[in-house]
Amino acid sequence: MLLAAQDERLTLPGFSIPAGCMVDFLIDPDLRTANGSFNLRETVNCPETAFNQRMRASIHAIALHEKEQGSDVYIMEQKTHLFSFFQDRYPGIIGSEFLGKSIPLGECDEGGLRNEDATRLTFDNASFDFIMSFEVLEHIPDYLAAFNEVQRILRPGGRFYFTAPFNADIHHHLIRAKMEGDEIHHMIEPEWHGNPVTGKDILCFQHFGWAILDELKACGFNSIEAIAFDQIEYGYFSQDPILVFRAVTCH
Repeated sequence: MLLAAQDERLTLPGFSIPAGCMVDFLIDPDLRTANGSFNLRETVNCPETAFNQRMRASIHAIALHEKEQGSDVYIMEQKTHLFSFFQDRYPGIIGSEFLGKSIPLGECDEGGLRNEDATRLTFDNASFDFIMSFEVLEHIPDYLAAFNEVQRILRPGGRFYFTAPFNADIHHHLIRAKMEGDEIHHMIEPEWHGNPVTGKDILCFQHFGWAILDELKACGFNSIEAIAFDQIEYGYFSQDPILVFRAVTCH
């Protein structure tokens, strides 16, 4: 039905975890992949919250595993509806965006956005109970430095939740671009994603494969799982499960 439909308004029924009720999820017919099929990961939107399939899976993972409302939480985004959603549930949550060299790291701009670089975070050791990073790591050339920083600022037993472009059929990552000094070298055709801060697209450096499990272990995480969301009753309609990774620091 999805492949055959072209112009008609598409809806799919299911229970929306963020909204807490049954809804008719909306599909954006203009959101397509390179081969012309629907980009279901980035659509199947909840009409009550506007969260797409990937965002809803991230919220679902947190709801399943994190019950303490008083937790100290950090999320690697701030100018998003997702940050506002979690702010209602974790009032002390800290969010940030990467603002470059416009202001010092750890400080906020006039609009209240905090500037952080995931590869050199300004927080003290063991500051947080859990950390979230959704569709950020693919834009960081030195993502291993980001893993080490997350591990550093998590408390013993702290949890790291993240999503990123992932190919379950490969072990080694698909490296799309590399940094050599201050220059970007493209290995394959460039891929660009939207940036909520600047409104301009940002380069994707890699799609991850299963090698990420060994890399996380090497950075100090001892329990790592990929939580799969493909239950159509919750509105997860996709050929491949939406994966939310959960890595726990050593005790």
